[in-house]
Amino acid sequence: MKENLKGWLKYIIILIVIFAILSIVLCFSTDQIQIMNKLDYNVALNEDGSMNVMETWNIYVKNTGTLFKDFYNINKYPISDISVKNLKSNENLEDLGYEEYHVPEGKYYAEEIKSNVLEIAFGTGKKKSSGNVKFQISYKIDNVVNSYKDCQEFYWKFLDSTNGMMCKNITGTITLPKEVSNSENLLVWGHGNINGKIYKSGTNEVKFKIKNFSARNMLEVRVVTKEKMFSTETKTYNMIDNIQREETKWAKETNDNINENRIILIIILLIEVIILLFIVKEIKTYFNINKSGNNIEKRNLEYFRDIPREDTSTPGEGAFLYYFDSDFNWTDGKQSDVLAANILNLCLKGYISFEKKSEDKIYISIVKDDNNLKEDEKAIYYLIKDAIGKKDSIEVKELQNFAKKNYNKYSTYVSSMVKHVKENLYNENIIDRKKEKLYNKTYSPIPTMFAGIFITIIVGMLMTLLPILEIGYLASFGIAIRNSLLEIILILVPITVMLIILEQNRKKARGNLYKLTQKGEDEQAEWKGLAKYLKHYSLLNEKGIFDIIVWEKYLVYATAFGISEKVIEELHASYPYVFTEEYWQEPRPTKGIIEMACNPSYDNKECSFIGFTKEIQTSYETMKTTMREYTSTHSSAHYSSSSFGGGGGFSSGGGGRRWRTVQWADAKGYKLE
Repeated sequence: MKENLKGWLKYIIILIVIFAILSIVLCFSTDQIQIMNKLDYNVALNEDGSMNVMETWNIYVKNTGTLFKDFYNINKYPISDISVKNLKSNENLEDLGYEEYHVPEGKYYAEEIKSNVLEIAFGTGKKKSSGNVKFQISYKIDNVVNSYKDCQEFYWKFLDSTNGMMCKNITGTITLPKEVSNSENLLVWGHGNINGKIYKSGTNEVKFKIKNFSARNMLEVRVVTKEKMFSTETKTYNMIDNIQREETKWAKETNDNINENRIILIIILLIEVIILLFIVKEIKTYFNINKSGNNIEKRNLEYFRDIPREDTSTPGEGAFLYYFDSDFNWTDGKQSDVLAANILNLCLKGYISFEKKSEDKIYISIVKDDNNLKEDEKAIYYLIKDAIGKKDSIEVKELQNFAKKNYNKYSTYVSSMVKHVKENLYNENIIDRKKEKLYNKTYSPIPTMFAGIFITIIVGMLMTLLPILEIGYLASFGIAIRNSLLEIILILVPITVMLIILEQNRKKARGNLYKLTQKGEDEQAEWKGLAKYLKHYSLLNEKGIFDIIVWEKYLVYATAFGISEKVIEELHASYPYVFTEEYWQEPRPTKGIIEMACNPSYDNKECSFIGFTKEIQTSYETMKTTMREYTSTHSSAHYSSSSFGGGGGFSSGGGGRRWRTVQWADAKGYKLE
């Protein structure tokens, strides 16, 4: 329980760090962002085609003493009559007459900072503090009306994508120089934020309202009158039909974009919900797997002299339980030990035989069919049979060549052995199967794969579709963030957390995956007691008559435990006469195992017991090495990605082609439904 708490404390610390970093990033990113509480435009269109504008800024400023507003394309749209007023003090600001980065309180300037760009900047008095300020900017701009044979048009972009402010509310009133005789002759449209609304108020007035206007968005208004109100020069062609077709087309495109973005947002939210549910499932599974078996009584045997379940057990089962505490799934080295032990055991049972045909060569041959073998034993039986092929026998060294040429087959046989060992232990009610089933269900590679796919999709979506996924759309869900980087962070943080939890839980869960039953605990104690007995045999006062059959079995399991060399030393210390040539000159009931270990004539390279088992283990290592080499050579994948072109720039002022994110119109115009 303490370990569980420590593990989850680590997760909590990781989460705190992640969200602390995220908070710092958010604070840093928004430190210089000014939040406009309300922005109001009062526009009076004049008969000469100019307009007088009063902008009212009710704005919360943070650590900035200067606010800026830029006008582009001033050669085409000259600006004049500029003034700035502090509405809280009801005082007009004094014109500095020159550019200044930090404008003092009560001052402003209006200067052409670069070609065709005019900048208005004024002091807020909040350089080292924060608070609400309220200012009014007044100015006049010429040439804002276009006249055609069949209509006159005011088409103006009040804010473009360079805008760095978020605004809770934007309102505006546009007043025409005179009234229209028929409201059908006045058409209005708006482009920009999804939350916009534009409508006619009377016969010479147009109003618009926008909520939750985000930084980097745009605000554009188009007013068309079929009646002549302005004295500007008239172009020689009609335009009203083109304008209506244009707006109808844009309305359809915008509607499609909105629907697409809603779908995208719904998908993102669903993914977030799925991730949340997955994390909850992870936590639940973690605690279910790590529940300790309170009813299981630990058994500790000093020594155990018999082979547990001698008639039914296999070397693989014994090794699994012997290594259970430290390595329940066997490392490569331990798998090779079990492989060698199984081959020895097949010889002991009479299914294969070993024959010494020269001073340093031992051959393996098949003696009988696989009847009565357990499935894990059959896997190794067929490995040997496959290696022998059409021959009568093979030299043990030839297993290496087979492993190199047929590494996939070799690996499959070994994997099958491991699989069936576990199945045997499940069937014997030695391992509790519930936890593994829960583990495999929860920690399969499929959720991880899908998590990777989700990350790829989301990041790809955000990086390639950012022009579509404007923050204005997110703002309608109550999200107020500054830039696309933070959008990505907000999406990736829960995914990252999920993957961290997945990986850490997988590691911890595997450590508690295979829980032994009471029968399993008892048998594990016997296997460990047997290993201890064999390692300490020479110290025990139990040396009776040397029993070849018993010690052959002991050597098989000693090999599975990785202690065969130690056991041979113990055997030599206890029965030195068995290691003499005289002893083996007499007929012995042996099938080769004990003789390889004790007969001096076998003490030559792979003919010795240790040499023989090492040759088998080397074949296993050959298979693993060949497989790794093949994987490193052939597993590299090459990826290509498509890039998306497009995009465009913005100009401040009327006319020109513009990127439209949203269109809104009054009921008499072409309304976006």
